[in-house]
Amino acid sequence: MNPGSQPVIPAKAGTQGYHGSAPETLGPGLRRDDGIRIAAPAAHYPYLTVLRGFAAMLVFWYHIIALNWPSFPTSPDILRLLHFGWVGVDLFFVLSGFVISASAMQLYDASPHDAQRVFLKRRAARLLPLYYLTLLMAILTVQHIMVTHPWFWGHMAAHLLLVHNLHHNSSGSIGGPNWSVGVEAQFYVVILLIMPWLSRLKPWHVLAGGLLLAFVTRGAVLAVAEAQSREELWRVVYAMQVPTMADAFGIGMALALLARRGVLARLSPRQGLALAAGGGILLYLSFLLLWEMPDYWRHARTLVFWRCLPALCFGMILAGVSRIPAGNGPLMRGFTYLGDISYGIYLWHLLVILLLQQSGIAKDNPSLFAALAVPLVLGLSALTWHALEKPAIKQFR
Repeated sequence: MNPGSQPVIPAKAGTQGYHGSAPETLGPGLRRDDGIRIAAPAAHYPYLTVLRGFAAMLVFWYHIIALNWPSFPTSPDILRLLHFGWVGVDLFFVLSGFVISASAMQLYDASPHDAQRVFLKRRAARLLPLYYLTLLMAILTVQHIMVTHPWFWGHMAAHLLLVHNLHHNSSGSIGGPNWSVGVEAQFYVVILLIMPWLSRLKPWHVLAGGLLLAFVTRGAVLAVAEAQSREELWRVVYAMQVPTMADAFGIGMALALLARRGVLARLSPRQGLALAAGGGILLYLSFLLLWEMPDYWRHARTLVFWRCLPALCFGMILAGVSRIPAGNGPLMRGFTYLGDISYGIYLWHLLVILLLQQSGIAKDNPSLFAALAVPLVLGLSALTWHALEKPAIKQFR
């Protein structure tokens, strides 16, 4: 999945307000648009790209451990956390809530009558080319047997239309991790529909509404699963939809609204660093809590309620790093590039892992297996970033 390109918040000075009036300047860095205080000039958040790379590598390493390295160390705790790298998807969704909401508000500010068309075109250009390519490569390589499945064309149609995640038989049936691309695309549809009213929403209402919707829908999934004695896969699929992940998306959306109103801009870099560090510490503590609660998919305390904790922590980290000045050294450039190619890392990694497994290379040497998988995935991701993703983004910018 992909949270998208960097947001620029908010619209440029001089953009017409929602009722056709020019925004009023409120003072240094703030102005008013339709009664809402929003930050100006536009802001850029370089560490969001770094967080995308971190999220993609978390999911990548989680699959290396789950599929090929079950004996991966669990001590110290930092290594144990890698066994739960699936939480990188939650970080992706928080980032998407922030970036996509911010981009939508900016587009609507600039051109209310054309914003939805431009938004849809840009999102499709960002999401679809690599998604369709990796889908094709999965069918041609590790999942070629899929073409003999009696419901193959049904699965293909669901994947092509980005609704494959909505049923447990088709979610992840081709390409594995791309189930979340369906979730991402459906979130785009939500933003597309509410775009005219998005900037008027109150951040705390969005946050509370997202948490409540996630609790209610995840609770419903658990209740149905228990009543029908559903297997774990069924629970996983239906607990990872737009409504059931509304807490993660809602946290990102609320932060975008706070950024628009200039709230995040009031934080000093030192306060931002403290907030991000606090989010990291709380994230670690939330996993200490999880480790004391087994059978994640069978209990309300974990499936329904615990899941919001990492998203809240990621929200704190996102808000904090948005205020930290970014350097331009080689380390920062390297992490930023990892974020640039993160969508490729996410979509290519499982395909590479499965190809290596089928080849039998490093079958009994998981550390060598990982040493081969990582450069292969990074190389493929870099290649498709420059040859496919980046040109598509520029074409529809």
